[in-house]
Amino acid sequence: MAANGIEISAIGIDPADFDSILDIRYNPSSGLPFSSSARVEYSELVGAPSSVIRVEDKVLLVCDIGVRSKTAAVILRAQGFPQTYSLAGGADELLRLKAMSGPTGLSSGEAERYDRQIRLSGFGIEGQKRILASRVTVVGAGGLGCPALSYLAAAGVGTISVIDDDTVDMTNLQRQPLYGTQDVGALKVEVAARRLNALNPDVTISPIALALTTDNAKDLIAGSNVVIDATDNFQARYALNDATVELGLPLVYASVYAFEGQLAAFSAESGPCYRCLFPVDPSPDAALDCSTVGVLGAVTGVLGSLQASAALQIAGGVNHDLYGTLTMFDARTGLFDRLQVKKRDDCVSCG
Repeated sequence: MAANGIEISAIGIDPADFDSILDIRYNPSSGLPFSSSARVEYSELVGAPSSVIRVEDKVLLVCDIGVRSKTAAVILRAQGFPQTYSLAGGADELLRLKAMSGPTGLSSGEAERYDRQIRLSGFGIEGQKRILASRVTVVGAGGLGCPALSYLAAAGVGTISVIDDDTVDMTNLQRQPLYGTQDVGALKVEVAARRLNALNPDVTISPIALALTTDNAKDLIAGSNVVIDATDNFQARYALNDATVELGLPLVYASVYAFEGQLAAFSAESGPCYRCLFPVDPSPDAALDCSTVGVLGAVTGVLGSLQASAALQIAGGVNHDLYGTLTMFDARTGLFDRLQVKKRDDCVSCG
């Protein structure tokens, strides 16, 4: 208990020590802090406390971070309720301690590193544990792959496989921030692995210096929980789509073109797939890449980050609405458009 006698630490707290435990969080997104807790509105508590508690009661107030409850405890004591206390750190502190407890909990280092994710409604400790146990394969370590890989590693994805046979070129540095001038000529996957391990040494990075093809796609992505398509050619995209459909794996696709980009997540179980969206491979003269039309580097950052966001939600078991839509982004207006994508009965891959 703090020196001022108002705050009580969550460490070792026994709910049985209190006559009442009142939950006064703004918008509680999870269950009650304790099984014996009762939900009450802050305005009701401080405005008419006699309708909620008795003068002789020993009362513990729990808010989100311990500030609101401490204020309420001061007010209630001034109104003649001397045994009113505030839980230091609030429900967030309880969540942090829970993350560190038990044989299946997170370590203290994990609880601290991933604290802001654990606090997310619908994610929490279980979501973080799923992320830590997951394997995400990223095909392509370029403009899309660099931001996607960075956020996956930072979020704690247990194993990240990165597939790319390319080497760092000076023209890559404008939009691929995992690499520096000193890395020109080196294999991208090897440089990326070093950078990502420095970012989060607890993550396992598996660099694979190969080009993904129809022949090797299934072998390269087998065992993944989510696959990210960060490639820049249609042949690899179709090979990757067909392999994920056959293996039953979710696929997160993105592409960029000059100032624009698009994103879609595909469920192999329910469809649609990439071929439902783009059934025909465009002719070589129509498939212009960034070396021809150019690309704003920040656009690849936006789309690659969105790919990481989608993959983390899928791997973490978050309730999402990502499948069956195509999101389009135009950097010149800053606007996003979203279209529904239907499963095609005649799709040669998932139909």
